[in-house]
Amino acid sequence: MNGTNPQSVWNGGYTLTLNSTEIRGSICNGFAGTIEYVDGLTIKVEMVAFTQMLCTSTPGIMEVEELFIEGLRHGMEITETDDELELRDIVTNTTFVYGRDS
Repeated sequence: MNGTNPQSVWNGGYTLTLNSTEIRGSICNGFAGTIEYVDGLTIKVEMVAFTQMLCTSTPGIMEVEELFIEGLRHGMEITETDDELELRDIVTNTTFVYGRDS
């Protein structure tokens, strides 16, 4: 799982909402917190809270969630297109791709 192997969260029912000061969503567990824009394209979490459920319905989803949490702590660079939002961990290069709501 690195920049050459993006983790698609396009059709999995996973959510992400991002604005100038907050992030919220769900992968396995729900999360919400405050973020800071380090520069125009990179966010870093200031404070985030996650629910604590064990998720077994999708193999590997807990690992994906852990990588996402790690990325928020490291900082994530944002790239946006017409129909995708990509977040890339600036340390590990792990990439998460979200599709837009229709």
